[in-house]
Parts: sequence; structure tokens; C-alpha cells
Amino acid sequence: MATITLSPKLAGFVDKLVQSGKFTTRDEAVTDALQKQMQREEELAWLKREVEIGIAQADRGELVEFNAEKITAEGRKRLAARKQ
Repeated sequence: MATITLSPKLAGFVDKLVQSGKFTTRDEAVTDALQKQMQREEELAWLKREVEIGIAQADRGELVEFNAEKITAEGRKRLAARKQ
């Protein structure tokens, strides 16, 4: 297992999370934070790919009428499916 050195501020934050009872160990708190960061990175990569697809479609003239409610509903549906 690797040893990671945290700044005093981050180490204190991790300790507070453990003391609060949210996590049982410092390792658990750090692992949770890294897993959440990894998920954010994956979601950002997915979003970038979707934007690139949209830009390519627009460049080809493949445009559709803008409907914010429909887009929001579809986005929420996709996000819910990814979290399962």
C-alpha cells in the first residue's frame, strides 16, 4: 500500500470526517473522496464527448428545435441510468 502525505489542512479535514462518525478510518474517508473524484472525471469525460458530438452535428447542419424541458428531462433520465 502506498503512503500519501496530506497537507495539514487536508489531514485535519479527514480527521474531522472520521471524528464525526461519517467514516470509521482515515483510509475510508480518503478512498471515498478519490472515488467521488474519479466519478466526476468520468462524468466530465462523458459530457465532453457529448458536446463534441453536438458540435459535429451542428457543423453538419443537423439542428433541432430547442426545448429546455425535454432536454432537462432527457439529461436527468441519462444521469439516473448512469448512477444505477
